Amino acid sequence: MDLNMPIMDGFQVLHKLKSNPETEHIPVIILTARIDIESELRCLQAGVTDYIKKPWDPAELQERIAIIVGARELEREGYVTKSAKSGDK
Repeated sequence: MDLNMPIMDGFQVLHKLKSNPETEHIPVIILTARIDIESELRCLQAGVTDYIKKPWDPAELQERIAIIVGARELEREGYVTKSAKSGDK
């Protein structure tokens, strides 16, 4: 998602996503031309999964997405394993 969008900026969208229990778990990657540290820190503090400054390389984006998906799969597997073990008691 870009920070510079019409109608609602990326900060507003991010806030709506992360403050809603139904969408707070969705990974968000910011792709933006903003290079200031304040914007990056604001996004990180709001819970973005990754922050990439333009211009970005498609291979880099693909790798970052693969890392996020892999981490989510590990989280899910760990959760399933823990849930299964606690259910056995």
